[in-house]
Amino acid sequence: MKGKIIRTAILLFFSAFLLYAQEDTESSPAWNIAELDTARNVTYLSSVEKDVILYTNMARSNPSQFAEDFIKPRLSCYDGKLLKFPGGKIFMTSEGVKAAQECYEVLMKASPLGILIPDPGLSLAAMDHVIDQGSAGTIGHDGTDKSTPTSRIRRYGSSFKKIAENIMYGMDTGEEIVIQLLIDDNVPDRGHRKNILQADLTQAGVAIGPHKNYVIMCVIEYADGFVLKPDLEEQIKALSGRKNN
Repeated sequence: MKGKIIRTAILLFFSAFLLYAQEDTESSPAWNIAELDTARNVTYLSSVEKDVILYTNMARSNPSQFAEDFIKPRLSCYDGKLLKFPGGKIFMTSEGVKAAQECYEVLMKASPLGILIPDPGLSLAAMDHVIDQGSAGTIGHDGTDKSTPTSRIRRYGSSFKKIAENIMYGMDTGEEIVIQLLIDDNVPDRGHRKNILQADLTQAGVAIGPHKNYVIMCVIEYADGFVLKPDLEEQIKALSGRKNN
């Protein structure tokens, strides 16, 4: 079946490596980490890439609890358009508290969704884009080789019913990557948030690497019905060799 791409805007952050002091919410009874941490035992993802899938699954499985634990605490950290993190980090936003408040309200009303399962083929497609854009210093969903999310995913599999792609620049923790994509500051259609909360996406691949202009970037590929091509053992092994677990 021909894949359907869910449109999403590119979210750019001009301040790298934000840190946000959260309570130890992962140990809360609300979170069944053993169930939600679907990528923890795979060998081809780094610990931060695994965290991206974990926090995504937390937001999908219990959106209202995620809103209370991760979005609500930062609502009081805004001073106009400045987001002032504990510890002195300051981040300039475009919308101020508006986008975060909207995110909180949306998540409080959202229905629980199924969790995402990691797929190495989707991570291979994501890494292709990280390597391409990172070295070139470009942004967006199109590669310097004219590739698109669809063509990159088709290098490694087929039969998908739907795909989507999110890209984050400048964030270095799985928690903050997912939170910022959900808040979606300065993205009018909240395309990143919509992708994360798509009920009919069931698989995910993540790749994080250096970026020439934004220090670090993360590409997340989502799919439903993706079937991995055979004989990709060497490529997956090479992907595992890039990670620092």
